[in-house]
Amino acid sequence: MVLGFWSCVNFNNYGVNLSCRDALVIDMTNRSQFKCIALISAIVCLFLLSSASVLYGATLPDFERFPPITQALNGPTAVAVDSSDNIYVAESSSNRLLIFNGEGTYLKTIGWLEKPVSVAVKDDGQIYVGSRGTGSVSVYDPRSVLLFKLGRGDGEFSQPNGIAIDGAGNIYVADSAEDNIKVYNPDGSFNFSFGTSGDRGDGQLNFPVSIAINERTGELFVSDLPVLKSATGVYEGARIQVFDLSGGLKRSFGAYGVEKGSLVKPLGVALDDEGRVYVTDSYKNIVSVFDSEGEYLGDIYTEGSPMRTPLGISFSKNTSRLFIASLNTVKIEVYGIDVKMINASAGPGGSISPSGTVYVRKERDQGFKIMANHGYQIEDVVVDGESVGSASTYTFSDVTAPHSIEARFTPLSVENMDSESTGLGRRVALLIVILVIAALVIKRQQILGIFQKKKEE
Repeated sequence: MVLGFWSCVNFNNYGVNLSCRDALVIDMTNRSQFKCIALISAIVCLFLLSSASVLYGATLPDFERFPPITQALNGPTAVAVDSSDNIYVAESSSNRLLIFNGEGTYLKTIGWLEKPVSVAVKDDGQIYVGSRGTGSVSVYDPRSVLLFKLGRGDGEFSQPNGIAIDGAGNIYVADSAEDNIKVYNPDGSFNFSFGTSGDRGDGQLNFPVSIAINERTGELFVSDLPVLKSATGVYEGARIQVFDLSGGLKRSFGAYGVEKGSLVKPLGVALDDEGRVYVTDSYKNIVSVFDSEGEYLGDIYTEGSPMRTPLGISFSKNTSRLFIASLNTVKIEVYGIDVKMINASAGPGGSISPSGTVYVRKERDQGFKIMANHGYQIEDVVVDGESVGSASTYTFSDVTAPHSIEARFTPLSVENMDSESTGLGRRVALLIVILVIAALVIKRQQILGIFQKKKEE
């Protein structure tokens, strides 16, 4: 990278020639001059690199593939996650919505849907399901009871392929076949729409398929498929357009192509809490990552466990996990984004808190508390397979890798139990003595009061 920068600068006056091939030729007769300019150049480069970091901030996150969700799935199309980390999976081919807990355990199904193609969940737990068969978005309460449908109900949309909800509860729906975004009030009534059919790139839309909201910047990210024309014919392109929440176009990015940084079929879009943009490419079978301005950061995929036709995508702010509906592997792929897993367990006789799978943001600390039940004591705490003794607390510092912690307990010995019972007996006896003394004091005060009263009479 440094030589790439240098190759754009002419240092011939100082005895240095940097060609386009980054070949460094040094005139040894001007060594002192070279040392000086090299030092200055290094300082300049470091400054520019640090400035770029400040300016652009975002980098490709450290990602790790976690165990995917497979239970009860048949053909996942869209996915959403709520504030409690429950996971919602729409299956268009099965006409149902499946709900899982944060560990991926199946909980229940909302059935009898007609081609569900999108899903979103509001902070209060309301579930929004877009159905292509009825051209509607149905709203359910957290118990899965149908409340109402957006707008006029069935027929409100031609193809509601994307749903997003802002912090005020307004609902944004990408109607692919109508080439627009429709916006609804929290009560489900229609508010306004924006977008017209076209490919000029000035806010016109062609088959918008997915949307996501950046609450911090008040921006709506829309993936659509503009029509491109070439000498060989007409074909669908790929791009991401960014609007304000009133529908005004702010910018767009994304080039069509199979090379790195380009898109072919961007059918899902999600944002993390750093503002990075994650785009599923169902042709390339990867997730491409961009910063909020559209700068390409890299791709997410796993050699040996590829996604096949990734469609819907959702990000959990609670656990910093990315959920991806991989249609043709019949899985919800799960990736940790700048987060590591700690598996915490406890044997019989006590508990550890927190327990289960604990997600820890990279380079942060995570503490655990170990507690023995009555009649038990902590025997050992095992961290990553190594004993750390009978500790009642343990903290992982600056977490950068997966870990495990296991608490083991043993019954108290007879001596210890006797000691514990004796200690308890002593405490009870002391309490009784205190109560007796208090009663005597109260009785004495009552007697004194009676004598005082008679004396006054």
